[in-house]
Amino acid sequence: MLQSLTNAGLLLKQLRDDLGEVSVDDVFIDLTFGGVLAHAIVAMRPSVPGHAKRIGRIIAATSPIKRITIVDSDVDIRDSLHMDPSIRPAGGVAPQGSKIVVDAAQKIDPGTFSLPPREIMMKALDVWKDVGLPPLDIPKRAQLRIDRA
Repeated sequence: MLQSLTNAGLLLKQLRDDLGEVSVDDVFIDLTFGGVLAHAIVAMRPSVPGHAKRIGRIIAATSPIKRITIVDSDVDIRDSLHMDPSIRPAGGVAPQGSKIVVDAAQKIDPGTFSLPPREIMMKALDVWKDVGLPPLDIPKRAQLRIDRA
């Protein structure tokens, strides 16, 4: 939590003070990953078309933050319910909300792993077990590529 708050403060300082983006009113980084691989939400008053996109690109280029959402300053960026305009108000009709789909599926064959011969890997695994190290879990994606080799 402290790291998220600190990183949000640093990002706000960078945007407003270092880059002169005075239209940025606030920055919030979710508390999940301490702000390093997190979701940053920026409240701002865009002055020209494309201004919000430019702010998002600046953040993407200058920080390790993985997800960036730019909203208008009237949105409470610390309340996740306000982040979804399709939440129905009591007794009212919800306006059309926005959705995003990210296709992060592999598009090309990345080629083979650079691996030693299987017999050397099996010998290393036997030594691993013999010295009493914890069981070795190979991630599913790596195992699929090893099996293809």
